[in-house]
Amino acid sequence: MRKRFLIILLAAIAFPTAVNAEEIKMTKIQYFDDLSSINFFGSMISICHADRLGYLKNREKVEMISFFTDYHKKMHRTKSSLNNTQQKVILDVKQLFPNCLP
Repeated sequence: MRKRFLIILLAAIAFPTAVNAEEIKMTKIQYFDDLSSINFFGSMISICHADRLGYLKNREKVEMISFFTDYHKKMHRTKSSLNNTQQKVILDVKQLFPNCLP
């Protein structure tokens, strides 16, 4: 029994394992745009969560949403994808917090 186990173990170590992995290439601009979008999503989620818990007045919530929307516009480098990204984030946030965003 031990010999059979040892042979199987040696065979498993000797044969290289096949890994099905792709290399994902991303430009620096794509990286920063993704980072900006993640930051925007996190900001909107935080604002809506704080609003749900009653930590924000409506005026404060609107000011924060405006600030982070403008900040996202400044940070997002690819202007052509900016509107699509913002719309997707807003739709995702509205699904989680239906009464948060104006």
